[in-house]
Amino acid sequence: WVALKVLAGMFILLTTPSFYDDTMDNWNYRAKVFANRHAIVLALPPSTTVSDVSSYPPTVSLLKTSLVLLNGGNWNEGLANIPHAFWFIACGGVLWCLLRRRIGAHWATFGVAIYWSLPLVLIQGVNAYADVFLSLHYLCIAHFLTIALAAETSDETNSALRLSMLPIALLSFVKNEGFALYLPSALLIAALTVFLLLRERR
Repeated sequence: WVALKVLAGMFILLTTPSFYDDTMDNWNYRAKVFANRHAIVLALPPSTTVSDVSSYPPTVSLLKTSLVLLNGGNWNEGLANIPHAFWFIACGGVLWCLLRRRIGAHWATFGVAIYWSLPLVLIQGVNAYADVFLSLHYLCIAHFLTIALAAETSDETNSALRLSMLPIALLSFVKNEGFALYLPSALLIAALTVFLLLRERR
């Protein structure tokens, strides 16, 4: 039943023009302007002044723009929304890997089913929002830090810690909230992980 809901949401995401306000006024709209102007435009038409929307990092919109330009420059809503479908599926994959290391494959699958069945997660996942992209980074951070804590060798620990630094560094390029809200907590959790590892080595 969860799979059917996810597939139905994906079908709507990839075949229906975006109708949520934040998508039309921000992510897809900026990508359309970038693709049309072949430039990063801060003052989005019809306005001639820089708006609050322009303060968002352009990462998501530039990715959409790149896909459209690779397709010949013709705007395609479904093509522009493909990254959101990938991020939603990737969140489930990372969560499954994280849980499998702790509680086994069957319970990990059950956990992902619960995650995908949460109404807010499903709504965000099958719409062209950047929140799932942000949560994917945070899940990767949690995954690598969990590996570091459970590692049996110092090489594995150090590799996991280094890998966790990449999504931490990228948080600021996803959304403003990634810098203002999630980066401090991610750095705090990473510092606590390092502290616990150093205490174990004494």
